[in-house]
Amino acid sequence: MTFKNVRVVNGAAAGWQLGFSATLDDCTAEGCATEGFSTNSLGGAGPLASHIRFNRCQAIGNGTDGFMNFGNVWLFDLHNCESRLNGGHAFNIGYGWMRIVESNYEHGQAGTFINGKTNQIFYDRDSTKRPRILGPWSKLDVAASLTNVALATLDPPGAAGAVNTVKMDRNGSVVGICILIRNNNDARTAGTLTVEALKNGAALGTPETVALNGATPLAADNSPINPGVNTYVSGDTIGVRVTTDGAWAPATADIDVWVAVVDD
Repeated sequence: MTFKNVRVVNGAAAGWQLGFSATLDDCTAEGCATEGFSTNSLGGAGPLASHIRFNRCQAIGNGTDGFMNFGNVWLFDLHNCESRLNGGHAFNIGYGWMRIVESNYEHGQAGTFINGKTNQIFYDRDSTKRPRILGPWSKLDVAASLTNVALATLDPPGAAGAVNTVKMDRNGSVVGICILIRNNNDARTAGTLTVEALKNGAALGTPETVALNGATPLAADNSPINPGVNTYVSGDTIGVRVTTDGAWAPATADIDVWVAVVDD
């Protein structure tokens, strides 16, 4: 979805509140009661590996933060944006990652640039690091009693050996993993399904895993792991495998999995 040249002024809450992948071109939030641009939780449906790109957007004079990622969107990608004279942070994050490229800010009354999460917010002025999302890896009709079955990166899957992994072309770190069942009607009803990110076909030093179970029947992600922990170098491959216990149901569930990385 793309929004172009939309201006929100004096909103009673946040100017923009998004929970899905989108592109915003030349959009503005000005004088709104809380955030200029923020995310929502989609009613608690769970995390989505979404990516919002902001091109030449402006957050001006809003009550709290200019740009704030609360949840359900993995990556805020800001290019040539402005965050000026907002009441809170110019850029803030409580979930996922934020990349800020050729963007400007002026402190509002709180006088704060970001919330200090330097491992989740990457500003090109200070860092060459680039967060991005790999995937999805997919599997249709996930059965019970699977053990370390590789997922394919095409849907429907193609030749197994050709499409199971992503070959990295620079150094970096794996920082997160997320899973989503495509159809709400196929949400987990019994057992546990676990997916794990791999480097060169093996588990990472600090395991990157996430599970669907009674607490997270439809979607889940892990807590972000800081860059520099699970590193890769150019030429390494990143993949995903799935394991289910004998009680897993339903066997009709189709899953998609994404891996978050930060290139150096």
